[in-house]
Amino acid sequence: MAKNGVLIKYPGSWVVAQSDVNNSIIAVADPKFKDSVTGFSSVNVNIQKKELPSSLDTYFNQTYSKLFSNSSYTPVAIGNTSIGSYNALEAVYTQEANESIKQHRAIWIENNGEVFVILCTAPQEDFQNQIKNFDFILNNFKIT
Repeated sequence: MAKNGVLIKYPGSWVVAQSDVNNSIIAVADPKFKDSVTGFSSVNVNIQKKELPSSLDTYFNQTYSKLFSNSSYTPVAIGNTSIGSYNALEAVYTQEANESIKQHRAIWIENNGEVFVILCTAPQEDFQNQIKNFDFILNNFKIT
């Protein structure tokens, strides 16, 4: 699927999803994990595109310093990574929400004064089982 300056592939059982996140340009989800109350899947990948207000490192660090000052969010791992040919920053963290714990993996890629944030989300107890799906999407991500 090509949309809003990116090209992605996603697992065949997944679907294009609606996102309630600001700056979202593409969202895909596993429909087997759809919440009957919210209508959203708890297993999803959401891609955002934002203007880069400062260096990637500064913006990334400011974002997560602020996020982790909220006791609902707990860092698991933060560092450098690469996705295909792109160098990127990565934050893995958990979020307590509605008596459950979600795990997130955020990949930040800088391109021409913008940042693409690829956010992979699943319930913490299912996150390891979803890594192959997340990696498939990440390994097929291209900025067009």
